[in-house]
Amino acid sequence: MKTTTLIGLLAVVGAAFQHGAGSRRSVRAAASAAAAPESVVQMAQEQTKKLRQMLGALAGPPELERLEAGISSGASTEELGVAMFDLLVTMTLDFRNQDSGAIEPVEEPGGSLPQSDEVRQKLQYLYTYGIRMMTTGLLSVDSLKDLVLKRLAARVGMDGKELDDWLDV
Repeated sequence: MKTTTLIGLLAVVGAAFQHGAGSRRSVRAAASAAAAPESVVQMAQEQTKKLRQMLGALAGPPELERLEAGISSGASTEELGVAMFDLLVTMTLDFRNQDSGAIEPVEEPGGSLPQSDEVRQKLQYLYTYGIRMMTTGLLSVDSLKDLVLKRLAARVGMDGKELDDWLDV
């Protein structure tokens, strides 16, 4: 079985936060720059490369194409951070791992999700991951709030407070 999974991909991105993206202060300072620093671009490139490998012959989701376009166009740190988190949400909620290490879309990508323990764990993970991205300067508070409301809370039919209570954050 291949070792590349969604969790493995996230570990690559997380390691880049800690080791390759520079200090938190330098990433925050670069967030307002015209183009993202090379370390953030490399992190985004690694994410897209791993996902393309995992997708195999499957077409990538629009979020992957947006991240790749952001990389190519010299997007800012904030823009790349939003695109990376948006892609992470899609890959976590709308795809599942196969035993072969490849991934496949769920039956109804983008659809409503049940308020189950499995979904709760995924949303908790995404929410806290987004907070970590915010603390390193890859996402602004406003961007994270917008993404959480539109991409997480909306999928389970909740507003922000209800989601916070349900996730116990």
